[in-house]
Amino acid sequence: MEEINEAELQSESIERLLNLVELLNNILKDEELLKAISNLLVSEETFLVIDRLPQLIKLIEKLTRQENLEKLDLLLGLLESLDKEILNKMGDSLSVMKKKEEAKPMSLSGLITSLSQPEVSKGLSLMLNLLKVLGS
Repeated sequence: MEEINEAELQSESIERLLNLVELLNNILKDEELLKAISNLLVSEETFLVIDRLPQLIKLIEKLTRQENLEKLDLLLGLLESLDKEILNKMGDSLSVMKKKEEAKPMSLSGLITSLSQPEVSKGLSLMLNLLKVLGS
């Protein structure tokens, strides 16, 4: 009885192998498919990835450590909570700051005048709340 089951299993395995060989043979006969695959595989980007594969594997290993996955999950949650408009404004502000070689010092009266502007007051309030949370 066991010999029959073993023979059936071997027969099924051989049949599956033959089906795979037939499928592979059909794929190799399809010139358009082979051309599409070669165009996909033989590209500058593919060679760059292959060249950087050891570095990518190290990075993936670091990213997939449990403690890093938890941190990434928290960061993604933070990103999801951020308003796109605020991020655009922050990016615009940073771009302006990069363009200016040196920030000009502001006088005390200029500072008081700036604080009376609603957008400055709102931004300062946000920053103070952030500092408060970070300090606790």
